[in-house]
Amino acid sequence: ATETARAFNLAISAGRGVPIDQHRIDTAVTACLQAANAYLDDPTPWISLISVARLYPSGVRRQELARWWDELHQRDPYSVEGHLQVLHYYSARWHGSHGLMYDFARDAAGVAPPGCALPVLVQYARVEEYRYAIDAGHTGQSAVGLGQHWNHDGAVSDVRRTWQRWIIGRSDSGVAPGEWRDLNYLAHAACNAGEKEVAAALLRMLGPRATRTPWSYTGDAEHQLVEWRKDLTDSSTSAAVRE
Repeated sequence: ATETARAFNLAISAGRGVPIDQHRIDTAVTACLQAANAYLDDPTPWISLISVARLYPSGVRRQELARWWDELHQRDPYSVEGHLQVLHYYSARWHGSHGLMYDFARDAAGVAPPGCALPVLVQYARVEEYRYAIDAGHTGQSAVGLGQHWNHDGAVSDVRRTWQRWIIGRSDSGVAPGEWRDLNYLAHAACNAGEKEVAAALLRMLGPRATRTPWSYTGDAEHQLVEWRKDLTDSSTSAAVRE
């Protein structure tokens, strides 16, 4: 994990599109493989391998990525972090396209058991598509299209499906520490999709446990959360008065 972080930090320091020393990437891969051999049942080294694979200028061979994915899947078939690393790999930012990224997210969501967090991958994909467009400096007609990015029919349907499959399908109401980031992604999507009842329920589940992302991608994170909580609380009060 440390070697993987060092490789990514080097890539960030170099800047987007600037190749980094392949030796650093190879060192991280070697460390991951050594860790995988030392702890055979641990999925973490395989997650790190898939993550660092993004840093190769042309990615890795499809057969190699598939092998690493199979190793991970055997150890933890419903790992959100593992699936998320594959989703990033398949994104347009790295070695794929928006379509490939969404296909992977929806395929994973479709086979997830009720109560599993994997359906939220679709919300991660939507955030990544938005960031890609912003980073590319889209203007004019493209910028107009971004205005409906969060609340077009498909986006709204995705929020409802994730809510039903993940949250409604849960056998308990507790939220594990590792799920806070995922819950923030779904809450952010629900707020921006205009799904107020879902958004209000998710914000109640979150309580004070907010993560900076994805809120920071659409403005000031704290300000947005305060405003959404205020708006949804006022809406709930008004609805209760009408009833």
